[in-house]
Amino acid sequence: MKKEIIVLGDIEMGAGTLTDDFISDNALAKLVNSLAKKKHPVDLIFNGDTFDFLKCPVIKDNKRSYPRYITPEISVEKLHLMYQAHKKVFMAIKSFLKTSKKHKVIFIYGNHDYDLIYRWVQSELRNILGYPDQVFFSLNYEQHGVYTEHGHMYDLFYRMNLNNMFLTHQGKKILNMSWMAFGMISKAMKHKEAHPFMDRIQNRHTLLTQNKDFAKLVKWESIKHLLQTIFYYPFRYMSDPTYTLPRDVMKEMFRRLKSLQLELTGIVDIFLQSKKPVLKKNKIIVFGHIHDRYIDERPNNVILQPGSWRDDYEFNQKNGKLIPRTKYYIQVQVKDSGLTWKVIPVIINRKVLEFKKIIKDQKKWLRIVAEQEGYTPRQ
Repeated sequence: MKKEIIVLGDIEMGAGTLTDDFISDNALAKLVNSLAKKKHPVDLIFNGDTFDFLKCPVIKDNKRSYPRYITPEISVEKLHLMYQAHKKVFMAIKSFLKTSKKHKVIFIYGNHDYDLIYRWVQSELRNILGYPDQVFFSLNYEQHGVYTEHGHMYDLFYRMNLNNMFLTHQGKKILNMSWMAFGMISKAMKHKEAHPFMDRIQNRHTLLTQNKDFAKLVKWESIKHLLQTIFYYPFRYMSDPTYTLPRDVMKEMFRRLKSLQLELTGIVDIFLQSKKPVLKKNKIIVFGHIHDRYIDERPNNVILQPGSWRDDYEFNQKNGKLIPRTKYYIQVQVKDSGLTWKVIPVIINRKVLEFKKIIKDQKKWLRIVAEQEGYTPRQ
C-alpha cells in the first residue's frame, strides 16, 4: 500500500465547560494510537471543526466570557484551554507523528475553528504536537484522487470571506467571522449554558416540536436578533465592522425561521453546482459540517460525510428516547491498483436516555454521559 488516508469530521473539542460537546477522548485517542502503528504513510485529516473555538469561552478568575472580537491572543488562550481539557487526544496525535516521519496531520479549516487561520495559533499547535514539519493547515486537501473540505463554504450562514479574512477594530486585528458566528458569540452562548444538552439532539425539528418552551425561546431570540441586526445595530454600532448583515443571509434566515428548520439540510447539491472541476479530477470527495452520515456512490466517484464525533443523539419521537449516535471515520487506501474506501464505525458502549429526564436537569446528565465515556468535564 502506498498510503492510507484517514478522515475525521466535526470533533469540536472545547474547554470541558458547559459549551463543550465532545466527550469521546478515550475512543478518539485509541483510534489515533492504532494509526500510529501503521508501517506505511498515513495522512490523518481532521476535516474541519476539530476545535470548537466558536463556543469555547475565555476563563479568568473562574469567570467565563465570550469575546466578540477575536484577536490572535484570544485564539491562543482558547487553544490552551482546549489542550488542558482534552490532553489525551493531543498526546495521541503527538505519538502518531513521533512514530514515523511519513505520518502527517492535516487540519482543515471549519466554521468552528476559523481561528486556525492565525499563524500564531498554527505555530502554537505545532509546538504542542512537537513535530511541526508534519503538521499542515488548509481550506481543503486534494491528493491521490481524494478531495476533502469542511463544507461550510456552501452554507450562507457560516461561509468564510476568503477575500477579507480579517478586520481591524479599535486598532486591533480580529477575525472576520460569519454573521451567524458573531451572533452565536454575542447572543447564543448564554442560552447554550442554560440549556447545554439541547444542542446535542440532532433531530432539531423534532426537538423543537417536543419542547415547546425551548422552541419559543429559539424562535423569539432568532427573530429578535434579526430585527436588531436590521433596525438597531447599523445605527448603534455604525463604525463597528462586525455588525453587518448580507442581504442573501437575511432572506435565508427568514426562510429557516418560517419552517423551524434552523440547520442546513444538505451541502452536496450546492457543491455539485459549483465545483464540477473537482468532481472530474477526484474519485473520493469528503465533507463534514452536516453532522449526518452520508454516502452517495456515483458513476465516476463517491461523495461521503462521516458524521460528527460530538456527543450527538437521535430523538425517537415515538417513545421519547435519545439514542447516542455512532461515531465513524473514513479510511482510504491508496494502492497501485487504485483507491478503496470504507466508512468505519467506532463502537462505544453507551446507554439510551430518556428525554423527559434530561430536560429536568441538563447539567446533571452532562456529567452522567461524560462518566459513561470516562471523561471528566470542567463545567
